[in-house]
Amino acid sequence: MVSARLLPLLLSRSLATSITSATSRPSPGSPMASERNKSPIGDVLDGYLPSGSDERTSLLEFSSGNASHALYLEKRFRSRGLDWKPTELTQGLVNAIERRVKKEGDAGNGIQTPMLVDLTQDLPSILSHGSFHLVLSVNMIHIAPWAAVQGLFKAAGCALVPSGVMLTYGPYGFNGTIEPESNVAFDTSLRSLGDWGIRQVSDLEAEAEDNGLWLEKVVDMPANNKVLVWRKN
Repeated sequence: MVSARLLPLLLSRSLATSITSATSRPSPGSPMASERNKSPIGDVLDGYLPSGSDERTSLLEFSSGNASHALYLEKRFRSRGLDWKPTELTQGLVNAIERRVKKEGDAGNGIQTPMLVDLTQDLPSILSHGSFHLVLSVNMIHIAPWAAVQGLFKAAGCALVPSGVMLTYGPYGFNGTIEPESNVAFDTSLRSLGDWGIRQVSDLEAEAEDNGLWLEKVVDMPANNKVLVWRKN
């Protein structure tokens, strides 16, 4: 039986699938969405990796989904010394990542054992050591309750090394507005179902500030999405 505290997060993923079909946006966790955005996200990530592999770079991914980004981006940047730590919300999802990486991952890949993380709860102690150079969150913020969004920034503030970077990908609102109209419709559908929706960047900046982060850069992406680059103080 799924516990009451996990149910909203799990529902947000399944409901997003039906919502996006009605608003002409691929579901954030769907293979189509992952295939569409993994290369542009990699282009942004490229600018935050060292040029060589003399030193290892550790990346923590929250809400890793079907591990598409882990498999593609770890392979793309393997020569740059990238160690990738996936996470997911339930043990079943964690096990699914582990099975897929074992089946499809190349020998010697830098994808580490996935970890169980519920961002609405106390964080695993490993995330409090400030040992990760990068944090990545793709298409989570708008299909998760606000408590999980707060947990994401808290986790990044704890897990990142000083001057480390978190990249968050998805649709966002700016200056109290959401554009274009397809994103407005998507947001309306999400909000009709619960504590989800396209977040205003100003609200995210407030959470970032509370956790020792600041918004360094906004990168335009395909399909009316953005990558927000958050830097730890």
